[in-house]
Amino acid sequence: MPNAQTNRRVLRYHKGSWEHIEDVISEERRLTVDWHDSPANDSGSVALWAWPCNLAPLALGHILLDVKPGNGLLSRVCTVESLAEDHFRVTLGEEREKPSTSSLRNISGQMLFQAMQAFIRAKSQWDGTGCFHQTGVFDPSSGQWLSRAEDIGRHNCIDRIAGWSVAQEVPLSDKILFVSARVTASFCSKALQAGFKVIVSRSAVTTAAIALAKKSGVSLVGFARTDEDRLTLFIDEKRRIEVIS
Repeated sequence: MPNAQTNRRVLRYHKGSWEHIEDVISEERRLTVDWHDSPANDSGSVALWAWPCNLAPLALGHILLDVKPGNGLLSRVCTVESLAEDHFRVTLGEEREKPSTSSLRNISGQMLFQAMQAFIRAKSQWDGTGCFHQTGVFDPSSGQWLSRAEDIGRHNCIDRIAGWSVAQEVPLSDKILFVSARVTASFCSKALQAGFKVIVSRSAVTTAAIALAKKSGVSLVGFARTDEDRLTLFIDEKRRIEVIS
């Protein structure tokens, strides 16, 4: 696993007194992404702050979700190249035929519990820093994890997953997105743009996220906490989650 952490001597107030300790801090760097839209003959440059590891998927996903959103991640040919350590160029190519995907059905609560347990227990940059958000792509048809992403910004995590999806040509509409962070409207919107129809969070969701999920036909699960033996199904208009009382 790539590492970008710094040890720093700090002062901590603990149990009534101050003490010197060595703390582990995550690095954060400025990423520049130039982009060029071939069919539209349009171009530009954006900057964002991120954990400085595996940046190519982040650069590609950020352009596709935040800068030049289109008709789906896999609807056009895209390339990303590194110009420098923290500088990338994304080229958006011609439109192509969208891949067909199967719909999600009969997802059991037990499957969600087991998947969330594996998701949370996996080794991550959170260990030692307490600084990272995590996302994961789970395929319910095979019961396998296809990809994981982590970053200091939760929205960056979705960008990283989107970039991976395009690079590997893996559609996301029949996959489940697992997240460690709360699901707000902005987070839900970005996950929807990426193609996800089912979002499972270990944390809370907001009223605006529920409203957006209902309008968009997204199934939204929150508070999926295996240590507390519970999860909450907030909205599931398409009845993808199998509920047996």
